[in-house]
Amino acid sequence: MKIYIIGIGLGNPNFLTKEAKKIIDFSDCLIGAKRMLSAFERLEKERFPCVRAEEIVQFLASHTNYSQVSILVSGDTGFYSIAKKLTELLGKEKVSWINGISSLQYFTGKLCVSWEDVKVISLHGREINFINTVTFHKRIFFLTGGKYTVQEICQRLCGAGFGNLRAAAGENLSYPQERIVAGTVQQLSKECFSDLAVLLVENDNPSGAKHQVHGLADEIFLRGQVPMTKSEIRSVCISKLGICEGDILYDIGAGTGSVSIEMALQTSNGQVYAVEKNPAAIELIRQNKEKFGVENLQIVSGTAPDAIENLPAPDKVFIGGSSGNLPEILELLLKKNPFVKVTINAITLETLTEALTAFKNLGFSAPDVVQITVSRSRTAGHYTLMRGENPVYILTAQKGGAYAEI
Repeated sequence: MKIYIIGIGLGNPNFLTKEAKKIIDFSDCLIGAKRMLSAFERLEKERFPCVRAEEIVQFLASHTNYSQVSILVSGDTGFYSIAKKLTELLGKEKVSWINGISSLQYFTGKLCVSWEDVKVISLHGREINFINTVTFHKRIFFLTGGKYTVQEICQRLCGAGFGNLRAAAGENLSYPQERIVAGTVQQLSKECFSDLAVLLVENDNPSGAKHQVHGLADEIFLRGQVPMTKSEIRSVCISKLGICEGDILYDIGAGTGSVSIEMALQTSNGQVYAVEKNPAAIELIRQNKEKFGVENLQIVSGTAPDAIENLPAPDKVFIGGSSGNLPEILELLLKKNPFVKVTINAITLETLTEALTAFKNLGFSAPDVVQITVSRSRTAGHYTLMRGENPVYILTAQKGGAYAEI
């Protein structure tokens, strides 16, 4: 059986390549979404309406009588389609990709804009810090989806101070009812578009590498009377976690949200959950989130472990405060992810002992323990003196991790 995965473009048959058309004509069966299959109703072919890779593989396994099958995907095979998943399941040696015109290619072509420097963001069922992405990049292309409509994205960009940026949105691309609107982000925030919409935002002055994402000064956070993890301690804690792009992160006992903010800035495609029980602190986290424009930060009101019960499984967790529930929190974290990496701050010897005991009882590998004492300068007349802060213990452990057993 020959299996072709074909990018059919945006839906208009006029944009189907000749090669793709020829292969479809000679196929015994067409597989894809109902919307895609409807474009080929004139062909007397067997059809299997399906968009789930696993179900398609099962269908092919039970229909070995076909000599040639075409699996239709929207846009281009290599641009946010199920082609990647299908190829992993079927094996590269069993499939052939036939490229099509992606929404990015089509839309930038309509705007007469090159796309080699465009940053692509897909918001289909995902939480991404797109404010941060717009800050960094010159051109940003959004594939909208779910709650992230063109209007919603533009409204959030306006809230972050990007209302004057140039933007263009398109809906129903390639269809007779195609509509493309260009203007500012603020202007587009007042427009309504269909679900089949894309958005291109242009930022002539991206911050790029000059935008600081770690080691932020304490003074730039809104603080009030809520305790905050200080800059030097915060930097070490986050470095111990070893945050990677796309990580799911918890900040338990988030306080002002300073750790949460830096986490979110360092993983624009990840998701950060700031867990806090103090209403005043929650309001500060909300204000700091808005100030730094970190869309991938979600505030969770409550006390752990109850507050984290229904959250997605974390990759890394920072615990700045446990409200006396540290063993229960660690136990739940292990249930969610047996290989979760945890960093805990301890100021008192009692908390240090509690953390060491909990790690041992729950089978974590021997923790890495660091004691840090920070001294800050202050002036006294013509002299500069150093004032010592309280020492802080930073413990990091991971069950089944790289740390040696005791």
